[in-house]
Amino acid sequence: MVQINQQHLDQLENFLADAYTLKIALLTSIGTETRPVELARLQSELQKCKAAIVDFEAERNQIQYDQIPLISRNPKFATDKQLEWLLKIIRASNLNLKIVAETFRESLPPDLDSDLVSRAALAPIAMLNLLTGCPQRADKTLPLLEFTLRLAAKDPLNQYKLEAWVRQVTQDNGLVAQAQAVQLKLQAAQAPKPKTEMSPSLLISLEKPLPDQDLVRMRGWFFSPSVSEGECVYTDDAFIPLENVPQKLQKLISKLDWENEGLTLELFLPLDLIGQDLSQWKIEEGFGEETELEKAYPLVLRSWDRVNQIENLPKTYRSWKAKWDTINDSYNLNPHYCCQEDTRAKSFVTQIKDSADINSLVATFKLIPALFKQLLIAGLPVATWPRRVGIEDTEVRTAIEELITECNNENNPHFLPELLRQKRCQQIDCEDHLVHHLALWWDNPYLLPLEYKQKLEPKRSKAQGEDRR
Repeated sequence: MVQINQQHLDQLENFLADAYTLKIALLTSIGTETRPVELARLQSELQKCKAAIVDFEAERNQIQYDQIPLISRNPKFATDKQLEWLLKIIRASNLNLKIVAETFRESLPPDLDSDLVSRAALAPIAMLNLLTGCPQRADKTLPLLEFTLRLAAKDPLNQYKLEAWVRQVTQDNGLVAQAQAVQLKLQAAQAPKPKTEMSPSLLISLEKPLPDQDLVRMRGWFFSPSVSEGECVYTDDAFIPLENVPQKLQKLISKLDWENEGLTLELFLPLDLIGQDLSQWKIEEGFGEETELEKAYPLVLRSWDRVNQIENLPKTYRSWKAKWDTINDSYNLNPHYCCQEDTRAKSFVTQIKDSADINSLVATFKLIPALFKQLLIAGLPVATWPRRVGIEDTEVRTAIEELITECNNENNPHFLPELLRQKRCQQIDCEDHLVHHLALWWDNPYLLPLEYKQKLEPKRSKAQGEDRR
């Protein structure tokens, strides 16, 4: 066993002396005209000395811990001989002690004493001794097996040896189920997760004075990670022709797009405008050229009627939020597919509303305002449908299924608006392609202007107060 001797102490003394000399040199340079190159050299040498001292301390601690016996605290998880086999693999590894210690900490239960963990992290022997004493978790994962498999993923040269060790130990000790549980846990951790950070969004509401008029009153709010409550960026009480909206949008987008990459456009529309064909709305692309709005930005529809009437519809509001939450919780869109014939059934709305799994709708036909009301009652936050008639049901269903499946496979349903935009750009030379004629309703109950949130909060607070009484 290696012992700390006079040579080790002399080495440390030299490190400290060099560091002290360099520190004095740096201090005396303050206020003098020292060349930048020389100053940088002194600073670099000082950092090297500090790093050498840290490495020396780590080596000394490891030497001290290497003198303790390697004893399994639970032979049912691994015998002493099996631990010796694992220790040899770790010592032969090219991984430094810091990476091994990080892996050790990642594999431990969070409630262990921090001082105990810190001491054990100083040497592989102490790590293995502690790991064998950690019991199986509720999810059947075993910290010792998790540590070894995590280490295998970080050490390609010894991956086969570490995985072979796990296979042998699980077979000898009847821990196959525990090893499978660890593998499932690590696979789930590696799976891509949806973006949790809010993307910049421009919310536009278009209010109509009368259903039969093509005049709208426009307002706009901007949301981003730094403006989570929303900032009112446009308001005008005057009504303008619907055809003038793209021009107004152009000015707003020009202001916001400079510092907000990945901007999404969200249009709050009244029921009789949700079926509007927006494929003809264009904005300037530059140098006198124009492009369709929905090819330049992800463009989604939202319900103006829902946010303006929801304060009096608590059940609908709860259903709306609950279905949106299932999208975030499951990382999946689980749509209800329907043809026009399906909507004639009296149970159509009830079937969707009462299902805990259904969180979206795929209609294979062009929707009408009366059907939008049913979707509001059902609390659906997401729906998609063709904007024109005469398309085969199977063609629509297949196209939308492919989009949803691609998002679900990546565990990122929130990518759907951008994915649809990308598909439109890919088919830019084929104007008849179905992606140019799909509408996407994407109604997030949490992304609302502050004035609408304030309408809802007093209702909820009052109701909670009455419940307490």
